[in-house]
Amino acid sequence: MSFFGFIIIGSFVFLIVILLLAKLLLYIKAKRTFSRPVKILINDKKEIKVTAGSSLLLTLANEDIFLPSVCGGGGTCTMCKCQVIDGGGAISSVENEYFTYKQQLNHWRLGCQVKVRKNMKIYIPEESFRIKK
Repeated sequence: MSFFGFIIIGSFVFLIVILLLAKLLLYIKAKRTFSRPVKILINDKKEIKVTAGSSLLLTLANEDIFLPSVCGGGGTCTMCKCQVIDGGGAISSVENEYFTYKQQLNHWRLGCQVKVRKNMKIYIPEESFRIKK
């Protein structure tokens, strides 16, 4: 077999391995993504049904409920504060820097850092219902 034959066969094998790895990564991502429907109870008044998998800030914005956010969800402006009473998971290291221990005990979180994965109960400022995009 010639030198170019080895290059062609090697390239083909390399391509097959890369495609199989890409397919494996997509499969794993699909299994890890939480895309099932969940409910979010807001201020004990309004319940919305949404698809899990995104941040609370983006999920609420998709429902025309806007928390203030200058940084666009980067976790640096700390304006998207809300209380996540149930279903928010553990506080992230980014949030840990911005909230005192007492605020953490009172369930204060940054909406951009909380991922919607299961049913949630949250409190947001009433004026958030009046904010227009």
